[in-house]
Amino acid sequence: MYGANNLGKSASINALQFPILARMSDMSFGKYSLEQSRRFYFASDTSYILVEVSLPHGPHVIGVVGRGPGGGFGHQFFAYAGQLDLAHYQKDDTCLRQKELFTNLERQGLKAYELKPDELRRLLVGGHTSIPLDLTLIPLRSTSEQSLKTFRALFINLLHMREITAAKLKQLFLDAFEHSLRSGSVDYIAACDEAFRDVRRMEQDYNSLVAAGPWWRPWPTA
Repeated sequence: MYGANNLGKSASINALQFPILARMSDMSFGKYSLEQSRRFYFASDTSYILVEVSLPHGPHVIGVVGRGPGGGFGHQFFAYAGQLDLAHYQKDDTCLRQKELFTNLERQGLKAYELKPDELRRLLVGGHTSIPLDLTLIPLRSTSEQSLKTFRALFINLLHMREITAAKLKQLFLDAFEHSLRSGSVDYIAACDEAFRDVRRMEQDYNSLVAAGPWWRPWPTA
């Protein structure tokens, strides 16, 4: 993304945290607090953050709609299978509220589902929920809290392009690939013995043959 200053580039990039990380406690908005950010992004009940994701089984939309001042500037997640069409979100050049939006989507043959933050997080990494949608955008090998925490750290660093120390980068890689790495408590002597077992057995067989002497004898001459 590029453009002149003060056109909302940073605000747009930071907005990606809502549909990707879902839980506000996982988000980071730099010098702005979570409360300030929530009031900024969801100033009214027609405030939306919308993302269309292209998945192997077709496009899906992940949305976040504001609750406005009456709802404490909270927000609600939702998702549906289909392409993003902004015309679905408007009527007479006015943005629709969530209830009206869901009704309009239904008319277009699109079934939208409300999602809790934890449900969205599980859906994004391929976890199981009662919601009949496959939103696997981040196919983590493990859906444990530690794996999600590692993904969050990588995503935040990429999003903000922060400077990162060599030690921090090393730790992030170790965390990301912990399931691929062998246990740190390896018995190297036992591992070495196992690796060279066949070689040593062949060496013993060879030495036994040498000790037995030559298997041929000279042909007697007249």
